Amino acid sequence: TLEANPGTVSPAALREYRAMGVNRLSLGMQAAQDALLTRLGRIHTFADFLRAARDAREAGFDNLSADIMSGLPGQRTRDLAASVRAAAEAGCAHISLYTLIIEPGTPFAHRMASGELSLPSEEEECDMTMLARDTLTELGYCRYEISNYARSGRACRHNLNYWDNGSYIGLGCAAASHREFIRYKNTADLDAYMEAMERGCPAYDEWLPLTPREEAADTVMLSLRTAAGLDLVSYRQRHGADFGERFGARAETLVRWGLAKLTPERFFLTDRGLDLQNQALLVLLSDT
Repeated sequence: TLEANPGTVSPAALREYRAMGVNRLSLGMQAAQDALLTRLGRIHTFADFLRAARDAREAGFDNLSADIMSGLPGQRTRDLAASVRAAAEAGCAHISLYTLIIEPGTPFAHRMASGELSLPSEEEECDMTMLARDTLTELGYCRYEISNYARSGRACRHNLNYWDNGSYIGLGCAAASHREFIRYKNTADLDAYMEAMERGCPAYDEWLPLTPREEAADTVMLSLRTAAGLDLVSYRQRHGADFGERFGARAETLVRWGLAKLTPERFFLTDRGLDLQNQALLVLLSDT
């Protein structure tokens, strides 16, 4: 998968990427309204997104994804629904729907603290997201992960590996990696990263060895981001433990609350459970 800003990718570059074997393109659309893109500080317009999607198809990409954001300053429910429809009409078989998060120390955080930034209320954001979800379902997309929707056969395979708690290697400054029982992250300092590469000795900001119990908890936590949830047989084979023995009582609590379902083969969150995943995990993983 190649991730690209719609305002910077060129037809020639797209043809080169496709010739190199890249077969999936993810475009950071964010919104179909230029006023919202300007408020976000984005350098592209909606027309740039449409042009990039067209150029990508002409270059041979038939697997397109779009990132769309909700909860933006001044965004209305109909704006998000229109953005979802626009991405679908542009030929994107995969759509990621993310909520704006205000990080400490950012310009948005300063503007919010000073009262300059007006964000949708929690109720408005909930209505916005629910309409977008209904629109995606109407258009033939399936919610296969908390923030991701895809047409049949277009779920993102490398993301599914993350949610299966699989192994992966992150290449580049600040890239994260995971192999069994270790999570680590390259330094986010570009100068330090370049110097480390010249020495042939990686520099890490994080190096976190995991116990078998922590690794098993990560498998549960990550799998519950997906609509399919946790495969109980696979969990037992991988971690040598029975899910019911460790999590059974708390899992049944989530089932009673309507946040999860438990079968002999799988444990998974309902739509409401996916919306409240953080709270569900606090209950399920309270002793980890």
